[in-house]
Amino acid sequence: MTFTISNNNSQNTYITFSITSNMTSPNGQIIIPVTVGNTTINKIFSYSVSFTGLTGEASREYYIEPDNNIIIKGADNKLTPSTITFKSYYTTGISTEKNEYNGT
Repeated sequence: MTFTISNNNSQNTYITFSITSNMTSPNGQIIIPVTVGNTTINKIFSYSVSFTGLTGEASREYYIEPDNNIIIKGADNKLTPSTITFKSYYTTGISTEKNEYNGT
Protein backbone atom coordinates (compact mmCIF):
# COMPACT_ATOMS: atom_id res chain seq x y z
CA MET A 1 0.00 0.00 0.00
CA THR A 2 1.27 3.45 -0.85
CA PHE A 3 -0.06 6.86 0.10
CA THR A 4 0.25 10.47 -0.98
CA ILE A 5 -0.45 13.49 1.24
CA SER A 6 -1.76 16.55 -0.62
CA ASN A 7 -2.13 20.12 0.67
CA ASN A 8 -0.44 19.28 4.00
CA ASN A 9 -0.69 21.94 6.73
CA SER A 10 -3.84 23.43 5.23
CA GLN A 11 -7.58 23.09 5.78
CA ASN A 12 -7.80 21.07 2.56
CA THR A 13 -5.32 18.30 3.38
CA TYR A 14 -6.20 14.86 2.03
CA ILE A 15 -4.51 11.47 1.76
CA THR A 16 -4.80 9.11 -1.21
CA PHE A 17 -4.11 5.40 -0.61
CA SER A 18 -3.29 2.98 -3.42
CA ILE A 19 -3.25 -0.79 -3.14
CA THR A 20 -0.62 -2.69 -5.10
CA SER A 21 -0.62 -6.35 -6.13
CA ASN A 22 2.34 -7.13 -3.85
CA MET A 23 0.59 -6.10 -0.64
CA THR A 24 1.90 -8.18 2.28
CA SER A 25 -1.12 -7.96 4.61
CA PRO A 26 -4.78 -8.33 3.57
CA ASN A 27 -5.95 -6.23 6.55
CA GLY A 28 -4.72 -3.78 9.12
CA GLN A 29 -5.05 -0.27 10.48
CA ILE A 30 -3.90 3.13 9.35
CA ILE A 31 -3.36 5.69 12.12
CA ILE A 32 -3.43 9.32 11.06
CA PRO A 33 -2.39 11.87 13.71
CA VAL A 34 -4.22 15.19 13.37
CA THR A 35 -2.72 18.08 15.33
CA VAL A 36 -4.53 21.35 15.98
CA GLY A 37 -2.68 23.74 18.28
CA ASN A 38 -1.31 21.62 21.14
CA THR A 39 -3.89 18.83 20.76
CA THR A 40 -3.28 15.67 18.73
CA ILE A 41 -6.06 13.24 17.86
CA ASN A 42 -5.23 9.87 16.32
CA LYS A 43 -7.83 8.90 13.71
CA ILE A 44 -7.77 5.13 13.18
CA PHE A 45 -9.01 3.55 9.95
CA SER A 46 -9.25 -0.20 9.47
CA TYR A 47 -8.92 -1.80 6.07
CA SER A 48 -9.46 -5.21 4.55
CA VAL A 49 -8.71 -6.48 1.05
CA SER A 50 -10.70 -9.28 -0.60
CA PHE A 51 -9.09 -11.75 -2.96
CA THR A 52 -10.61 -13.94 -5.66
CA GLY A 53 -11.87 -17.22 -4.24
CA LEU A 54 -10.05 -20.52 -4.67
CA THR A 55 -12.25 -21.53 -7.62
CA GLY A 56 -12.09 -18.11 -9.28
CA GLU A 57 -15.46 -16.83 -8.07
CA ALA A 58 -15.77 -13.12 -7.41
CA SER A 59 -15.31 -12.00 -3.83
CA ARG A 60 -18.03 -10.17 -1.93
CA GLU A 61 -17.37 -7.15 0.30
CA TYR A 62 -19.77 -5.87 2.94
CA TYR A 63 -20.08 -2.28 4.13
CA ILE A 64 -21.88 -0.48 6.93
CA GLU A 65 -22.46 3.21 6.30
CA PRO A 66 -23.85 5.86 8.68
CA ASP A 67 -26.25 8.53 7.47
CA ASN A 68 -24.03 11.12 9.18
CA ASN A 69 -20.24 11.11 9.67
CA ILE A 70 -20.01 14.01 12.12
CA ILE A 71 -21.32 14.28 15.68
CA ILE A 72 -21.18 17.63 17.44
CA LYS A 73 -21.25 18.00 21.21
CA GLY A 74 -22.57 21.43 22.13
CA ALA A 75 -21.76 23.56 25.16
CA ASP A 76 -24.95 22.16 26.71
CA ASN A 77 -23.49 18.61 26.34
CA LYS A 78 -26.17 17.67 23.78
CA LEU A 79 -25.12 15.60 20.77
CA THR A 80 -26.21 16.61 17.28
CA PRO A 81 -27.58 14.64 15.56
CA SER A 82 -29.22 12.75 18.42
CA THR A 83 -29.44 9.54 16.35
CA ILE A 84 -27.47 7.95 13.52
CA THR A 85 -28.93 5.34 11.18
CA PHE A 86 -26.70 2.72 9.59
CA LYS A 87 -27.35 0.90 6.32
CA SER A 88 -25.54 -2.19 5.06
CA TYR A 89 -24.45 -2.91 1.51
CA TYR A 90 -22.34 -5.37 -0.43
CA THR A 91 -20.45 -5.29 -3.69
CA THR A 92 -19.42 -8.31 -5.77
CA GLY A 93 -16.10 -8.68 -7.57
CA ILE A 94 -14.75 -5.48 -9.08
CA SER A 95 -18.22 -3.94 -9.38
CA THR A 96 -18.82 -0.70 -7.46
CA GLU A 97 -22.60 -1.20 -7.55
CA LYS A 98 -23.98 -1.15 -4.00
CA ASN A 99 -26.58 -3.79 -3.21
CA GLU A 100 -28.67 -3.45 -0.06
CA TYR A 101 -27.95 -6.16 2.51
CA ASN A 102 -30.42 -6.96 5.28
CA GLY A 103 -28.13 -9.27 7.24
CA THR A 104 -29.79 -12.62 6.53
